[in-house]
Amino acid sequence: MVQIQTDYSNLTRERNELNNSYNILAEEQDQLQKRFEEMNNERKDFQRMIQDKCHCGCWRSFGSKYYYISSEQKTWEESTEDCRQKGTDLVIINSEEEQQFLIDLNKRVWIGLTDQEKEGVWKWVDGTALSTRNWLPSQPDNYREEDCAEMKVNVHRSFLKWNDIPCSQNNYWVCETVDV
Repeated sequence: MVQIQTDYSNLTRERNELNNSYNILAEEQDQLQKRFEEMNNERKDFQRMIQDKCHCGCWRSFGSKYYYISSEQKTWEESTEDCRQKGTDLVIINSEEEQQFLIDLNKRVWIGLTDQEKEGVWKWVDGTALSTRNWLPSQPDNYREEDCAEMKVNVHRSFLKWNDIPCSQNNYWVCETVDV
């Protein structure tokens, strides 16, 4: 009889501990759900803001990102600054799909690639080293102090479209948002 009483007391204690754990987990789940909803609403607000700007025809979505395609031409530095003022940066090409998206714009644009820091060492504007290479044949050639990269159009049907040109040249540009 004493053993039954002890077992009953132990089971009651374990049940109470499990109930406490359940209540704590339920509260954490509620907090996580609220935070998820807040973040989802922030994402929707950002998307609405971008869509409002799309009426001017300058923002386009692709995948989980938005891209600003300029309608005027500036130097690479001026283009970089314009992107930063928008809270973005010049486009960093991370996939074949993104490369094709930019090709499909059919517009000669700056991309966020430069070797200004050290000649021949190409880096993206976020400081990452170049891993994918989509240079036109015989590019980069640094023909005239060419330290900035552009995406050319109307040159053969190849996937290879990058070209190095002087950063002081005027060009259209593409800014890229972070994942939303």
